[in-house]
Amino acid sequence: MSARLTRFAGALLAWPAAQAEAENRQWYVELELVGPCAAVRLECGADGWTRIEGPFLAGEERTLIVPVPVRSPLGAEGLAAVPFPQVVLEPAAAAGRARLGGWASEQLASRLQRSAGELGVGARPSGRSLAARGAPAELAVVLAAGGFLLGLRRRFLACVLVALAAAGLAFALSRGRAGSCGEVELVQWQAGEEHALVLRVSANRLALDGERLEVVPAGRALEFHFGRDGRGGEVRAEGAQLTGLAEVPAPSLASARNDWQALAQVWTRSAGGEWSAHPEWGVGEALGPPRTGADPPGWLTGALPPGSEILVARSQGGAWVRCLGFAR
Repeated sequence: MSARLTRFAGALLAWPAAQAEAENRQWYVELELVGPCAAVRLECGADGWTRIEGPFLAGEERTLIVPVPVRSPLGAEGLAAVPFPQVVLEPAAAAGRARLGGWASEQLASRLQRSAGELGVGARPSGRSLAARGAPAELAVVLAAGGFLLGLRRRFLACVLVALAAAGLAFALSRGRAGSCGEVELVQWQAGEEHALVLRVSANRLALDGERLEVVPAGRALEFHFGRDGRGGEVRAEGAQLTGLAEVPAPSLASARNDWQALAQVWTRSAGGEWSAHPEWGVGEALGPPRTGADPPGWLTGALPPGSEILVARSQGGAWVRCLGFAR
């Protein structure tokens, strides 16, 4: 068996194992709606709910395919055994009507699993990667507080009050930023293939623009929010790590030429498992020679197939990339 077929076979075995601890929470239903009503909620019990914001006018008819956050341990094949969501119109006295036509005939998560192959291999970012960090706003608060404390250094009570106020404000600023500014994006693909897997990871909330949704810790109740057209949705879950997965065109990167984006940090791994750093890699340029430098972040180097060359990099826009089978 060729080396390529060996890697592919290994990937097919690795995909279900990689997903065993992170089930999909994005399953689609068909919704038929006639107004008037202000909004529609699809209640999924302890799993959470989907809310579609209106208003929907009297006589307005809509047929939408929207996701619900139910749990189906057996995947798409097990949806028939999952309790069906309950439809609730808002307000309770709304004169409209709505019904669910059933589970959608095509589930995007199943399509992604069939096409992903070895793209599902590799470690995910951990919750520690998403912790809020200090930003200029918090630094300004601390510096301003330091100036006040210097002027009030002989007044103990005033110093305590200023310090507590500054600490509380800095904490509130960083906490309010944790749900959006902590997002991590990883694009992973097999060298020579046309498609890549993009993973977008965030704490507390995430845009529902992918084909699969993983949640840590598992079993957390989720809130799906959508506009009146059923698009542009967002998932919310306080204290959870949310990962959206989707298939995208593979970046055009080869050692001879970068036809994708400028890369600010670059590493390669040999087939023997040895990592090397490289200079910044501009668009239209060849990969630079190896140089001394720190290894890439640990979460990007774990659970990767042995005996394969790997490229790990970070674009100037902040997205991480990981290419399996990259020839240096």
